[in-house]
Amino acid sequence: MTKRISIIGIGILVVVIIVMIVLLTTQNIFNLTGTKDETDNTVISTALLERKDLRTFEKIEGVLEYGSEVQVLPSSNGILTYIVDEGEDVLQGTLLFKYYKSVTETEIFAANSQIASADSAVAQAEALLEALISGPTEAQIASADSAVAQAEALLEALISGPTEAQIASADSAVAQAESTLVTSNSLLDTQWITFRIARQSYCDLSEKLGSLVWTSEVYKAICPDSGNAMTAVAANLLLTSIFDEPLLVTMSNELLIAHENYINSIETQIASAKALESAKAQRTALDEGPAPADLNNANLSLESAKAQRASLNEAPTLADLGNAQASLESAKAQRTALDEGPAPADLNNAQASLESAKAQRDALDEDPTPADLNNAYASLESAKASLKLAKHNRDELGGAMVATVVMYGDLPAWRSFEMGMSEGDDIYQLEQNLVALGYGQNLPVIVDRIFDENTYKAIQAMQYSLELPITGKLRFRDVLFMPGPSVVQYSPLHTELGAGIVTTNSVLGLIPIEKVIGEPGDAEITESLQKVSSSIEVVNQDLVDLGLPVSIELPDETNISGTISEIGEIAVIPTGNQGEPYLEIVISLDGAKNFPEWTGAVVTVSVTKNLASDVLAAPVTSLLAVLGGGYAIEIIENGAKKLVPVSTGLYADGYVEINGVGIKEGTEVVVP
Repeated sequence: MTKRISIIGIGILVVVIIVMIVLLTTQNIFNLTGTKDETDNTVISTALLERKDLRTFEKIEGVLEYGSEVQVLPSSNGILTYIVDEGEDVLQGTLLFKYYKSVTETEIFAANSQIASADSAVAQAEALLEALISGPTEAQIASADSAVAQAEALLEALISGPTEAQIASADSAVAQAESTLVTSNSLLDTQWITFRIARQSYCDLSEKLGSLVWTSEVYKAICPDSGNAMTAVAANLLLTSIFDEPLLVTMSNELLIAHENYINSIETQIASAKALESAKAQRTALDEGPAPADLNNANLSLESAKAQRASLNEAPTLADLGNAQASLESAKAQRTALDEGPAPADLNNAQASLESAKAQRDALDEDPTPADLNNAYASLESAKASLKLAKHNRDELGGAMVATVVMYGDLPAWRSFEMGMSEGDDIYQLEQNLVALGYGQNLPVIVDRIFDENTYKAIQAMQYSLELPITGKLRFRDVLFMPGPSVVQYSPLHTELGAGIVTTNSVLGLIPIEKVIGEPGDAEITESLQKVSSSIEVVNQDLVDLGLPVSIELPDETNISGTISEIGEIAVIPTGNQGEPYLEIVISLDGAKNFPEWTGAVVTVSVTKNLASDVLAAPVTSLLAVLGGGYAIEIIENGAKKLVPVSTGLYADGYVEINGVGIKEGTEVVVP
């Protein structure tokens, strides 16, 4: 009974509350229009419903920084005479450093040796091509005729036995073998000297570079010059590591070639010595009388014949008769063999040699094939290119003042700029900078992919302005292309004036701070290269995407915009599994403004976590909790208050997404 009374009481209380709410709403007891009520002078605050995007954010921390430092290396070794100061701004056309290039006698000697070798290769290629075009010479024809005659004589000799001509040929073979051996010995000496020069040049450059080559297993196996040939193990180590040090590639290749030529010369010398011994043995055999064994056999035969004659006075025994019969059969077989010709195998070999000699002789009467001519032309062009490169390398050795200049561009410099070079986008980029810097004002410099005379003169104008040797060409590393304005890095490794510099060590470091957008020379528009390095847990990776806009809060609470530009593809697992796996992300700053004062500072990046687009939104404070659950809002309708139940969605930035009957954008709601 008590329970029933309690339920009835609660029901009556709910009805009373509802009635009071209706009375408050319909009787205009409160004025919710934001104006002063005429009866109780109470002021009610209101707001208008509006349609907007609501977002919630995932907050992640990151570090504001610039990109990687660019290490600037010289094009050759030398003594530093000028260098830009640390912290200095570096713009288009800035001269970074100057130095006097030095050269050693060993380098000059090696360059001259390369030229001599290339000259010889060109001469050989020209001679081969000339021979193909003009046809066989009389000497070649005579040599081929001689080869045919020799083959015929060899066949005849097998049939008829040795002749005086064969004896003369054997003498000639001995003389030729002796001459070949002398030539082989001379070539062996030459190749040995060439090998030692190549090894010494390699070792000198390795020592000068002061790189890891100095202490490596390769260096220990090759240097210093001990007067002995390089072992097969050392040659294999050098071949395996030939590309480990870019500046040693050429000398490593030359050393391997010299080593191979020396080994081949040894084999040639050994073969020549054996050929001489064989020729002498064959010639001696022609002059020698019967061998001692032959004399012994003849004496034995004579004694046997005498014994047989003596035995004629005696009655032969059965054994004597058997021996005599056997001797007779053997003698007949030997006599018959004298009348027989050479063995079929001997004849076949002689016939094959004769056919080969005739084929070689016939080939001299035929014109070269197109393939033969193409190969000859290709060999000649290759030899000429090697000669040109060797002369270029020697010219580059001359001592002179050298410098490195900054220009703008995305394409890095990868070769020298000079007359005769092949077309390329790097030339286009260079000419853009020359024109932008004013070095092409008095010249009709056409910005294209071709290095022409006007490009040559524009470089000369720049070199004159910078007080450099006027050559009209830029060697590799004489120009450094940067994306835009940079700053010289403060570093204890910043090279001091008067110090020696080498091509393997950095002279200074640059930090790119902006990137030029558009063509060099146009109105300069830049974008900041500052970025935020951050990370996001793998479980939240769906929140980020390339190109996604984000908000960045600086330490002074200033908010700037950015864009996600990089997302790591491989998850990073914290050391010792202390934390959740994460992906590294990079956010680029929008616009050209930099914030160098906050470089290295921790910033907060806001990434959109939830988004409700174009929804009806009300201030969160306008929500009223309804008895029994749910929410409602009070709206002003025809000057009166009205309670409207609503459903809620996303909460963000003090607003809430709502939906309800009779409400729309512009509806006035009460905000307590």
